[in-house]
Amino acid sequence: MSWIRGLLLFVLVSIPASAEEPKYLITLATVAPKGSTWMNILEELDKEVRQRTSGEVGFRFYPGGTQGEEKEVVEKIKGRQLNAAGLTGIGLGMIYPDLRVLELPMLFRNYGEYDHVRDALWKPILRAMYKKGFLLLGLSEAGFAYMYSTKKLSSLAELRASKIWLREGDPLVAHSFKYLRMNSVPLALADVPTGLSTDSLETVYVSPAALRALQWSTKVKYQLDLPIFNIVAGLVFKKEAFKKLPKPYQKVLRLVCFKHNKRLIEQARKDNAESA
Repeated sequence: MSWIRGLLLFVLVSIPASAEEPKYLITLATVAPKGSTWMNILEELDKEVRQRTSGEVGFRFYPGGTQGEEKEVVEKIKGRQLNAAGLTGIGLGMIYPDLRVLELPMLFRNYGEYDHVRDALWKPILRAMYKKGFLLLGLSEAGFAYMYSTKKLSSLAELRASKIWLREGDPLVAHSFKYLRMNSVPLALADVPTGLSTDSLETVYVSPAALRALQWSTKVKYQLDLPIFNIVAGLVFKKEAFKKLPKPYQKVLRLVCFKHNKRLIEQARKDNAESA
């Protein structure tokens, strides 16, 4: 039986040090799927945080909406079941509704206009989120959303008649669709593929890169070449959880998060340009 002992010894010594739980574990949920740009960069962020804190601080990720829709995630952070999240505008708006001015339809024609307004609003948004008990360590994006459909849409009347996805829990888009008299179909993010496959859904709005990452591109045939709004995303931490970290580690986390947030913006824009 010596070969069994040898095998067990090999397995034990082969477990990497990174498999050990860090002293300060940060639990973070996001709807971004495994293998997406968001998750790839978050995993690199985690690796750098662990290196710069000698393994004392690290993340445990829950990608792909495994912790529920963003409303549930925000509630779990408030209830101390999670420490942090990568949220889109829906989740961020649940904490600070005014932030969603950045997602008003047809407000920005390009990234230059968007960046100018976002930078001007950054500090007020940061202060408002902090007052709500959240620390915002990066405001990034998923890219400009476009309409994609299973059938050709040649007029406003055809668009209105189409069964258009409305992401559940999104009051901004719901109000916009109601004003424009759109035929909206409320569905959770995870239910969209089934909706497109069963014809209960015909049209979705999403960025080109997200369309590919969510694997919806095989289910639609047409794109309406009109950018609607730049999908906001952000990295938020529960303030009290962040403050439990030793101050040197707080500094490391701030620096690393802002560094990788900049990479997220750059890569998202590159991915969307290549996916368009």
